[in-house]
Amino acid sequence: MSESKLTGIKGAKILLVEDNEINQLVAKKLLTHLGMTVTISANGADAVRLLANSPQQNFDIVLMDIQMPVMDGREAARKIRQL
Repeated sequence: MSESKLTGIKGAKILLVEDNEINQLVAKKLLTHLGMTVTISANGADAVRLLANSPQQNFDIVLMDIQMPVMDGREAARKIRQL
C-alpha cells in the first residue's frame, strides 16, 4: 500500500498488543514511519488494564495478536468491548 493511500489515518493513535519483541519493534517502526503514534502492550491482560484505567487515552485502532500469554487476543477483545 502506498503512503499516499494512508493519508486518512496519519496521526492515528494505535494500541499494538503483541508479545513478541521483534514484532513490536518492526510494527512500531513501520507505523510511526507512516505518521501514527504507537503504544505497545505485551499481552491482552495489560491492554485491558490500560484501556480500563485510562479512559482519557483514546485509541483510534487496536492491533492485537491472537496468541499471547496471560490473556489471548480473543478474550482481551471481548473484555475491551465490555468496557
